[in-house]
Amino acid sequence: VAPDEAERLGPLVEALAKRGAAAAGGQAAQAREGAVSLADLPQLAAQQSMPLCMSALYNTLKSSHHLKHGGRMQLGLYLKGLGLSLDDALAFWRGEFTKAMPADKFDKEYAYNVRHNYGKEGKRTDYTPYSCMKIIAQTAASGQGGCPYRTFNEDSLAAA
Repeated sequence: VAPDEAERLGPLVEALAKRGAAAAGGQAAQAREGAVSLADLPQLAAQQSMPLCMSALYNTLKSSHHLKHGGRMQLGLYLKGLGLSLDDALAFWRGEFTKAMPADKFDKEYAYNVRHNYGKEGKRTDYTPYSCMKIIAQTAASGQGGCPYRTFNEDSLAAA
């Protein structure tokens, strides 16, 4: 690892090692619920401790206060995999979305999907974060999910 990359990647690798994020079958293991709190998210983003795909989604959400379904799934399951609790996840998404819409609209149209990702609604499947291979295979538009190394142009990658 290049010296300038070590500072950026060090905290992420350390956190992954502590949480045991690498599991058999190429699927990321889920961290203990509550391992990451709502208050931790801005620091994780500021330290560039998130993978570029998640950082891009997080920044898009923070600037536009909305993500399309695929982006919400990708980022939401990633945050769940880090250990963000269901209550914190609902507060996170509600906090961003209600900057651009009424709270009752969020509760009616979006909260169900957050609970569904945690296995609390629908068929009660406890979903896991997307693997890199699944993210790379997605054909999402830039800023709405997928792999930035595949979807971003050269200027966008340089700015990221």
